[in-house]
Amino acid sequence: MIKKAALFGSIIAVLFVLSIVVIVKIDLAKVEFNFPLVFHALLIGIPLFIGMHHIRKNVYSNAINFAQAFYSGIIISVCAAIIVALLLMGCEMIGFLIPELIEKATAVTIADLIKQKKTQAEINQIVASLKEPYMFSLFYGMRVLLISAFSATILSLFVRNRDTFNENK
Repeated sequence: MIKKAALFGSIIAVLFVLSIVVIVKIDLAKVEFNFPLVFHALLIGIPLFIGMHHIRKNVYSNAINFAQAFYSGIIISVCAAIIVALLLMGCEMIGFLIPELIEKATAVTIADLIKQKKTQAEINQIVASLKEPYMFSLFYGMRVLLISAFSATILSLFVRNRDTFNENK
């Protein structure tokens, strides 16, 4: 099951990184940082559901309860988050995507902080924290982990086909 979880986790990670590339290259950075989580939940949730359904059919012989579905979803989520973080760290090392993302994120953040009437010292501190190495990689890895773990919890209710709650009575 771990091999299949890693496969579907890598599919989720590649789709997520490609969505970030598209957002940065098309100059949708202003939209991206206020981007609705619905898009990323769908982008992560659909392959997650397919992966959990595949694991249900091939690993658990089409008989899976909530706990098994949840476990498989969490394993896929952790694999996806680790792969996203590693892919973005690699992009940062070669200077492919992250410098543009940092510039655009800094511009959007400064504009938001000025609207919130923050002091110049607070703005400088936040901008300095944005430019720390691997900050964006870890941020997006955690974002994928949180979205996919939450999605796995909900999708486990739809993937299961045995009644877990009345099984032991």
